[in-house]
Amino acid sequence: MNIIMKKVLIFGIFAFILLGLSALNGCDKSVDNPPVEVASIDGEWYGYLGTEEEEDTLSLGQPSWTIVFNQNGNELTALLTPPAELTTEPTLSLSGTLDTTMLSLSGTNQNATISLSGIVSQNRDLNISIDGLNNDRYFGTLHHTDSIQPVTASFSNTYKLDLKLGEVGRGRSIILVHGMNDNANTWNEMIEYLDDHSIDETNNVWAYEYKWWLNININGEQMLDTISKLQAINGISDAPIIIAHSMGGLVSRWYIAKGGDFHRLVTLGTPHLGSGLADLAYIFSWADVTGVHDLAPGSDFIDELNSHTYEQTQRSKYTLINGRVGRYFDCKAEALGHCVIPGWEWHYPEPPRNIKLGYEALSKPNDGMVPKSSARFYGDENVHRVNTFEWIDHISLNKNHRVCGWVKDFINNHQ
Repeated sequence: MNIIMKKVLIFGIFAFILLGLSALNGCDKSVDNPPVEVASIDGEWYGYLGTEEEEDTLSLGQPSWTIVFNQNGNELTALLTPPAELTTEPTLSLSGTLDTTMLSLSGTNQNATISLSGIVSQNRDLNISIDGLNNDRYFGTLHHTDSIQPVTASFSNTYKLDLKLGEVGRGRSIILVHGMNDNANTWNEMIEYLDDHSIDETNNVWAYEYKWWLNININGEQMLDTISKLQAINGISDAPIIIAHSMGGLVSRWYIAKGGDFHRLVTLGTPHLGSGLADLAYIFSWADVTGVHDLAPGSDFIDELNSHTYEQTQRSKYTLINGRVGRYFDCKAEALGHCVIPGWEWHYPEPPRNIKLGYEALSKPNDGMVPKSSARFYGDENVHRVNTFEWIDHISLNKNHRVCGWVKDFINNHQ
């Protein structure tokens, strides 16, 4: 029996089991067990499907797959649009049924039977498996387009450098630099942690706020001007330690490139090689603002910074931290010992939806916003790298207690 026939047989068995379960439920007239409502999946879904069971090598990325469902009760028709390189037919027609949260559809493509199995999760993600297309199995998670909420942007930042903890002149200064679409308040959790662990007795801690939507070099030069003026009046110590999150690491590196004084730089999830998030218009409706454009891999800013001769000599004083989100393989449904709906479960804690979308679209591994290769600055052997903080997403890197503890120890060890 060839591979296609085996897949068709498995799909048929699975569909038969679903119909049998549906019939059994239909015979139950007990008022104590009312029928479960059929899920609503009408409309457009999209996501990234792969063929591997190893998460870090899963073939995800743009372009996405799209499915438009037309639902009438538990009857379904669907138009499937796979990436163009996978089929000569741009759109495939499927039909089938939905039993509460489980769906099964089939159609044909170049005389081959295409079967689609899926299950709607509690958070309305759609885990699907597609068999028969190019004699392969593709599976992954789809998201309803109505559930995608673009990240809203705040353009209210001002340039400021405020003392948050400790006293001026007491020990070495620590400067915290926030990331994209953020402000100085993002450090509140870390500042509270450092206060609880007596950093105020040995150091003074400051937070620099800048206008993240402007070009990164503008913000780095403003950082240099602000810190230099405070150093001139002994407000900030010579050679401060800089702790920077995301875009803030690039702002800090430009500060250093222009001659800014520092003792050590710690970056948390900084896209040193850029990040494809700059192109994710469905997440970031403001992805064309100049500051975000600077984050694109190969941008003029990234190229200029990474080739800057003086800045390169300072990288032995850089320490890089990266987070990571990810999933593990999980069979969503089995029939006669075969997995008919393969899928993924998120490692705890489950990240927010926009982090999930970023994760699926970027090269892996990543933290939902920045690929590991970029956050760890692969290609430069002078920087120091610490172990990955697994299952901490990008936006949590400067708030998580594990990271806060590491930062506290780093400060104590580099007085």
